[in-house]
Amino acid sequence: MEYFGQTQKRYILEQKAFKQGGEGSVYNVANSQNDNIIAKIYHPKVLTAELAAKIKYMASNPPSASILDQIAWPKDCLYDNAGHFVGFIMPKLKIDAELGELYKYPARNIKLNNDQKVVLAINICRVIAEVHKAGYVFGDFNPCNIGVNLSKGNVAFLDTDSYHIYDKANNKLYRCVVCATGYVAPELIKQCKGTDFKSAPLPTFTQETDRFALAIHIFKLLFNGMTPYNGIPEGERASQASPGLGNVAIERDSYCFKPGNKPQSMATPPMEAFPDELQELFTRAFIVGRYDAKLRPTAEEWDRALTNYRSQLVQCGNDPLHYFYNKLASCPYCEADQRYNTVLSLMSVYGSRSAPGSTGQIPFSSPVAVPPSTPTHNSTPTSIGSSH
Repeated sequence: MEYFGQTQKRYILEQKAFKQGGEGSVYNVANSQNDNIIAKIYHPKVLTAELAAKIKYMASNPPSASILDQIAWPKDCLYDNAGHFVGFIMPKLKIDAELGELYKYPARNIKLNNDQKVVLAINICRVIAEVHKAGYVFGDFNPCNIGVNLSKGNVAFLDTDSYHIYDKANNKLYRCVVCATGYVAPELIKQCKGTDFKSAPLPTFTQETDRFALAIHIFKLLFNGMTPYNGIPEGERASQASPGLGNVAIERDSYCFKPGNKPQSMATPPMEAFPDELQELFTRAFIVGRYDAKLRPTAEEWDRALTNYRSQLVQCGNDPLHYFYNKLASCPYCEADQRYNTVLSLMSVYGSRSAPGSTGQIPFSSPVAVPPSTPTHNSTPTSIGSSH
């Protein structure tokens, strides 16, 4: 397949795509001496003049060169022989896993230690900081859009063509129209009530909504992959309470460390397991920032706090994957594991609905002998509400 760039540069793509998605397919470039570029070709149904203008603007106005090998930013537009826009050239990024895979608890195939998770959090902050400096907004801060190079610890940001892009010179906004549930800032949920991201009144996505999602990713990396919105009232039992899922939990303000709340998940370490500097940033992100989004921590603030925290980590003597704050007397991750495993043990003995303290029905300690039945006119079972 042959296509041309903005300056008539010729690109020959391999016949078979190595990745396919809802919007398009991704191909290796066969005639390039540069192995670090690939091409995205859109499906005809998504091609519009606005999309072509957005990609052209992005290719002409990239963020800092320091992150261009960490972000799938358009490098050149692609056109067919008739001059119709079809896609774009972007860097080829080495990725071993998606960020969302690394949140799973307990860890299954990929087991990172806590120091490595802090490194990932710092690296995410550094990419975001440069994109924000360039005046751009991520919008859909989906963990599936962040890849990880497990050998180096580098992160790579994908699907940049969905970003919220403002062309100041022409006063033109190219909207982000999607966002993964569970990462949408409360003010954005309110703004889009009864509509969608494409049609909601502006402003929708901002750097402040990015900062909200960033704080969720950092929380998950530090707190065993748990969402900060797994909070339930302190007086309720974990088996009974429901913080809600995704955006519902955010809308309910189910932050687990809000005064009066506690984490539903026993695997969530306590907030006191982290330095005051980090505790204060989480408070600004999820409590203060709910009422004034501009007070949410920036990527640079998180970077500094996480770098300081990493310098104070010590390795656990019981589990080599655990690194924790050196001011603590014991490992909070071991304690979280123990709480989690205790709950699992109780569930395996009693079942999820009949463990001690639950409201589920409990069995007799021994069965009662059932006498032979005597037929009567009511002996045939009937369903509730049936007629006789």
